[in-house]
Amino acid sequence: MKKELIFGVIIIAAITLSVTYGYFDKERKEKARVVEVATETQRIKKPDGPYVSIDGAIIEVEVATTTEAVKIGLSGRPTLDLNKGMLFVFPKPYIYSFWMPDMQFPLDIIWINEGGVVDIDHNVPNNFDPAKPVFYTPLSPAQYVLEVNAGVARTSNIAIGSSVTFFEVE
Repeated sequence: MKKELIFGVIIIAAITLSVTYGYFDKERKEKARVVEVATETQRIKKPDGPYVSIDGAIIEVEVATTTEAVKIGLSGRPTLDLNKGMLFVFPKPYIYSFWMPDMQFPLDIIWINEGGVVDIDHNVPNNFDPAKPVFYTPLSPAQYVLEVNAGVARTSNIAIGSSVTFFEVE
């Protein structure tokens, strides 16, 4: 009987420890998740200047509104930082044409109208043949065109229909 009592006490103690450890382990995991989310939020710090948010993906932009800035675009630049892009702002929606003279790296071209993505040209090559230039146009009118590094649209889960919000874009 004494052995059974001791065995019972050991079993109850083991169950109590197991439940207690599970509770504190759950609490520890939750605290770790909160720290991870806070760290991720700090990593996605909003830029000081103009930026675009597309379904939560934040892209700092250089804004091209003048005819000269639109004409030059990203031509001649050796690179573009990962989460940056160039936003072309036009006076009205239209089927604008883009081409790639003097480009040093491939791009994704994201066509935007009325707060949403209307088309995307993925991985537009930077090889340009002036004898046979290739022009890129959207499937439907767009008032804004966002150029980013090739692959950014896919890795950021940007797709046709994605919601777009502009911040400090004039």
